[in-house]
Amino acid sequence: MAFALLIAFVGGRASAKPAHAAHARVVVVHDGQTLWSIARNQVGAEGDPRPLVQRLIARNHLHDGIITVGQRLVVPASR
Repeated sequence: MAFALLIAFVGGRASAKPAHAAHARVVVVHDGQTLWSIARNQVGAEGDPRPLVQRLIARNHLHDGIITVGQRLVVPASR
């Protein structure tokens, strides 16, 4: 009985996770990086980094667009 309850609890916790959290990742800002360079790295040389830059700003509440070394940024999933 306790085993079944444990499985039910674990199963419930897994489904409580937001759908977007499974696709987001975290990057740590290194010296010389900008939002543009982080986005460019994510989308590749042929991709357009502008939409991801905007999503980075929104997702990380960067009202002024300034990032600092060591800062952790949530990189939203590609759309």
